[in-house]
Amino acid sequence: MSTPTKPSSQSQGSESQGSDSQGSDAQGSDAQADHGVSAHPRPILAVLGGSFDPPHVAHVLVAAWARASAGAAHVHVVPAYAHPFGKRSAPFPDRVAMCELAFAGLDFVTVDPIEAELAREGERLYTIEVLRTLAERHPQFALRLVIGADILADVHRWHRWDEIERLAPPLVVGRGGYPLPPECPFAMPAISSTEIRARLARGAPTDALLSPAVRAHALFRHLYVDADSSAPSPRVVVVGSGRVARGLVEGNRSAVARRVSSRVPHDLDADLVVLAVSDGSIADVARSFDPHVAPHVPFVHCAGARGPDALGALSRPRGVMHPLVSFARVDHPPSLEDTVFVIDGDAAASDVAERFARECGARPLRRAVHGGAYHAAAALVANGAAGLATVGVALLVRLGLTPDEATRALGALLRTVADNVAHVGVPDALTGPIRRGDADTVARHRAALADDPDVLAAYDAIAPVVLETARRLGLPEERARAIEAALNAPAR
Repeated sequence: MSTPTKPSSQSQGSESQGSDSQGSDAQGSDAQADHGVSAHPRPILAVLGGSFDPPHVAHVLVAAWARASAGAAHVHVVPAYAHPFGKRSAPFPDRVAMCELAFAGLDFVTVDPIEAELAREGERLYTIEVLRTLAERHPQFALRLVIGADILADVHRWHRWDEIERLAPPLVVGRGGYPLPPECPFAMPAISSTEIRARLARGAPTDALLSPAVRAHALFRHLYVDADSSAPSPRVVVVGSGRVARGLVEGNRSAVARRVSSRVPHDLDADLVVLAVSDGSIADVARSFDPHVAPHVPFVHCAGARGPDALGALSRPRGVMHPLVSFARVDHPPSLEDTVFVIDGDAAASDVAERFARECGARPLRRAVHGGAYHAAAALVANGAAGLATVGVALLVRLGLTPDEATRALGALLRTVADNVAHVGVPDALTGPIRRGDADTVARHRAALADDPDVLAAYDAIAPVVLETARRLGLPEERARAIEAALNAPAR
């Protein structure tokens, strides 16, 4: 939560009031007596504020301690809408989302975006305003404000601190390097959000500092890519001669990458070896290159239908990095900008693969999903769209367009569909007559295709899927049944 004046240099480490690192704890019922407030019969609602940029394990420990040792019945995590001293932070919706991921295992925690509701353009939001609103909304609770021991010396700088003490007597958490409060005779881990951001920027491990879900969100959203511009690019060797290998090397924007043939093993000096070879040859190629690469260098393959084990029993970090990208031409690699690379495997392999993905302009998504079902989802969309486009182009050519005109027209249409899927989402990206429940138009479609059994078969195969999607969007059942009747009727 925001404060009105800048604390001293010692106090800026407390994220509980909107700065960079968290190490706070709480005191129990004696705290109220210490602040001149008698024990209150109402259950305690602990308010844990901060920038949470990003939320890390110490934040979670503070919430758990407030519950277990300070007697809080509930904890409200309140991300700061704007830093009180103007420091740049990740976007507020991202910090809220990361808090929800970080605290997901604690059913007594609520992530409350209240500051976004109360913020006023051009005006500073004070902690006391947030606490007053929470007190009005939750009169069944006695509020307690969680703060770190490091900021106790500067609370006199806070706007209406005396009122804060009366309304939400502080629960004080011990921090290393500062006198410990009697009711909290230990310090929470001194974890720096600044250091975490720098680690994320250079792809360094954060296993003991950050939950995997929060890390994945931060990397997927490119939240901290500029936090450590001095980190060198990983040296990547891509093994293979096909479209994926060429696309990864030629389609990236800044990664230090080169391609080698898979036929003859080379002695390689690299930070990551990417095997962009056929599924059936992954293990053999990995085995042949293994003696020629330093044992600490990770190997990853690009087969979406296979997991990390496809590399075989190598004594090095292993993983899979599958680009959700359509590599159709060797001589014209697609842009990798804003595509998604799905990554899994050993931490060391995944970390370097994430760095490579970001330098390709892609969004790394770390999930253990590779296999038949995952690859089928990708194939249905990519190959299904290309197959249907082939049918559509042929139909437009028969109607008088040139192949180039038909291809360009439907290619542009597919780009708008992709944009809708990415930005509107599914099923909302669906449009057209079935979405509207226009059975007459569906019947006219099928009548027009009656002389072309192959095209009609494609239409009839995809239409039921479109209809079920429309039902999910709320298509009235009466109209849905009319569509079904039109699809089941003779085409003529």
